[in-house]
Amino acid sequence: MLICPDMAALTDRLKKLIEQTDYFTEVRYHRRRSRSMGVRKGEVTDMSSRHYEGAGIRVLAGGAFGFAATSDLSPAGLEQAHRTALDMALSL
Repeated sequence: MLICPDMAALTDRLKKLIEQTDYFTEVRYHRRRSRSMGVRKGEVTDMSSRHYEGAGIRVLAGGAFGFAATSDLSPAGLEQAHRTALDMALSL
């Protein structure tokens, strides 16, 4: 998973992806962090920290929607998810 510290670079990648297609394309970026701690009888029994980040891509083509999601926010990862969403829409 690529954790993108530079939101401007990610925004540029997503804009380029949308500009390269002839179909309606919607991209949703998602980022979530969570922390948890378990305590039993006053003692810490468990601690965890998680980070989730990715993009969901929806494409309207041929009257149908296709959807794909990825945690790979590199240009290649986003392009692959877009191709998957487009292929799904065109297969219906």
